[in-house]
Amino acid sequence: DPKNSARAGTFLKCRKTQIIKQRITRGNLFVQGLQEGLRIDGRTPNDYRPIKFQMAVDDHSATVLLGNTRVCAVISASIETPHITRQNEGQLRFTVEFSPMACPSWESGRPGERAIEIARLVERTFRETRSIDLEALCIVVGKHAWNMRVDIHVLDHCGNLVDAACLAALAALMAYRQPEVTVEG
Repeated sequence: DPKNSARAGTFLKCRKTQIIKQRITRGNLFVQGLQEGLRIDGRTPNDYRPIKFQMAVDDHSATVLLGNTRVCAVISASIETPHITRQNEGQLRFTVEFSPMACPSWESGRPGERAIEIARLVERTFRETRSIDLEALCIVVGKHAWNMRVDIHVLDHCGNLVDAACLAALAALMAYRQPEVTVEG
């Protein structure tokens, strides 16, 4: 029906115009906020998001709330043979998982590029700052060492994801209590 398709075309043009006006208004709001030294949530450029730590009673996990971003880190460890090139060190690995509850565009399953990128950033942060003594994870040189894994779960994503992931990993590592190991013979 030509009359209906003309109405639909008019509706689409109006809708497109509304969307463009909204984007311009948001853009102006952003620029105006920058000029006035305010962010959309009311913070000044130098203000940080409020941080809350929740330590678990199980001594191997922690949750961080950074603004409205919520990230949980869980530590697991096993005794393995050290890597051949680092006989006197244990291993520390990081994984990041995006929950579909945190952001509608994320899907569960295999980690995507963004999750891998954040895991690498977190791992590099810990390695370059040497905040974890990998030699302390060695039990018997060349034979037994702790292989630690930090699984980072993004539960709510509202910005500052890398910072929240680093803080959650650090809090979980600080709360972690390694089981006692004895070497006989």
